[in-house]
Amino acid sequence: MIRSTLASLPGQLESWVDPRLPESRPHIVWIRRGLLLALLCALYAWTWGVWPDLVVDCGREMYVPAELAAGRRLYHDVWYPYGPLAPVLNSWLFRLFGVHLNVLYVAGFASTSATVLLLHAIASRFVASGAAFTVAAGYSLQLFQPYLFNGIVPYSYGATYGSLLTLCCTLLLIRYLGSEPGPNLPLAAGAAALALLAKHEFGLACFFVFCLTACAKAWGARSRALLLPPFLWGASALLATLAVFAVYIQPSSFGHFIETNWMSFPGTHFMRVYGKYWIQAVGLRIEPVETLLLVSSTAIVLAAWAAAAFWLRRWAQWTFLIPAVAVLYTLLANKSDPYSGVLLLAHQFFYPRGMFYPALLMCALAAWAVWKRGPSRLISFAPLAWMAVAAGFRVLSRFKWSGYSVYYSPLVFLCFFVLLERAMLLPLPGRQLRRRMLFGSLIFTYGLGLAIFAWKDRYSTLEHFVYPVRTIRGEVRTTASRADFTNQVIRLIQSAKAQGQSVLLLPEFTGAYFLASASAPNRFFVLTPGVLSPGAVTSDYLRDLERNPPALIVLTNRPSHEYGVPYFGIDYDQEVLAWIERHYFVAGHIGRFVRNPKAPPAALLYRPRP
Repeated sequence: MIRSTLASLPGQLESWVDPRLPESRPHIVWIRRGLLLALLCALYAWTWGVWPDLVVDCGREMYVPAELAAGRRLYHDVWYPYGPLAPVLNSWLFRLFGVHLNVLYVAGFASTSATVLLLHAIASRFVASGAAFTVAAGYSLQLFQPYLFNGIVPYSYGATYGSLLTLCCTLLLIRYLGSEPGPNLPLAAGAAALALLAKHEFGLACFFVFCLTACAKAWGARSRALLLPPFLWGASALLATLAVFAVYIQPSSFGHFIETNWMSFPGTHFMRVYGKYWIQAVGLRIEPVETLLLVSSTAIVLAAWAAAAFWLRRWAQWTFLIPAVAVLYTLLANKSDPYSGVLLLAHQFFYPRGMFYPALLMCALAAWAVWKRGPSRLISFAPLAWMAVAAGFRVLSRFKWSGYSVYYSPLVFLCFFVLLERAMLLPLPGRQLRRRMLFGSLIFTYGLGLAIFAWKDRYSTLEHFVYPVRTIRGEVRTTASRADFTNQVIRLIQSAKAQGQSVLLLPEFTGAYFLASASAPNRFFVLTPGVLSPGAVTSDYLRDLERNPPALIVLTNRPSHEYGVPYFGIDYDQEVLAWIERHYFVAGHIGRFVRNPKAPPAALLYRPRP
């Protein structure tokens, strides 16, 4: 009996993955894609200009391409912590269309739109058409939120481009494993190489899944000869990528290059001192109690949707009440405090933080099907599940609506939705029309709740982002305190520039350099924890300041609690602040300078001692 059960398991799993709903007609698919683009355009227009965080990382993503467009060398003349693809590509755009924020706004919108459409194309292969639309539309809501974790002007364009290339590689590998026509293998290798140039973890995930998929293809066909083309294409792409890195590393040594640029590379000062705290803070941790809570809470969410479907089956005449209940609940959440239990429950119900573990389950099932040469649908699911886990592992315990997980979550969210769809479909009756109506009602309810939750969690704050910062390089909309502070700093920089002088902004306010059309006096335009290694690197930095002393140093109260050391000069880089206080004095201030994470932005103004 056990043997017969195991023998029938592959077929049962295949039916479990397959929603068995009729496919939409081609013109319906194009209509859905058009609706997705319309949604993206509406979000783009609604949130125009609120995306960049001028104080934190987003300023770097504006400033570095502008410096490259002016003829400076990446890594040697300008510090940069990620791969060269994003700043080089954006610098080309600046050369073609001018150094302006609108160029980045359009580039970000184009990459965001391509990401959402690719996610929809992948989702359409594994879930019903309405569910695929909900996955893509739900993910698009994450990409336009204010602050630095968005898709238009993000904390790192390497993350947005890397996420896009990861989805592209995934779709090509799915096509390759299914023996679909086209140059899927070489294009997948090229996408993996570009992802490695964009941001290391995306490229490593792509090459890892590329190798797994090639092995799965050869194993299923019982042919070692099928390993040769993937090996050749993968090795060629990897060697070409390493050659590009070698060009940028020269003429410095590899160790010096890493220590003075890629701060998150293993073995650097940053990783030795701050890395453990930072990695755990962003979600790369496995704690038994937390893992148990994440797994159990996600299982409860799936069970709750299954129970709702079962109730809907028995009371089909009340189907219209399901969306009404969702609206009532989410309106209640909308009127509650942002950190209330109602909103936290909404977060877990519509976007559970443990969604990595359903992806891990699907990854294991796909690997088992490949090993047993089981059902084709489970095998075709393998590249998606493997890529979701390989890329999502970066933030495995901290999948949130915002934060770093925005860029690592699309495939993980899709894997979760596959299980969510099955939880909804299994209790529903088998008659097609009635099944589609009931399932559509549940999907609509989920999408509606997700949208209202997104509004409460992030978009409701847009009413505060109405104060403009207008410069010759573009306009940003932000809060009142930030707009006033930024405008004052920009005026100081422009006044110094008119007199042929430079201004040093510490520890981080790179966006002001870009908007003021000015350059930092040193290649290290930011001094967050770990950027300067103690010893030779710090000494070289201080010697450079002595050779080219800035006429003004603006020390902001930007905190860095995410690294475990809150304030520059007190908790880290004390040697730099000591040098500043020996050679400069406090000549003024902007705002009330208070070292408190909740305090509005303020700065001390240092002038050279007479």
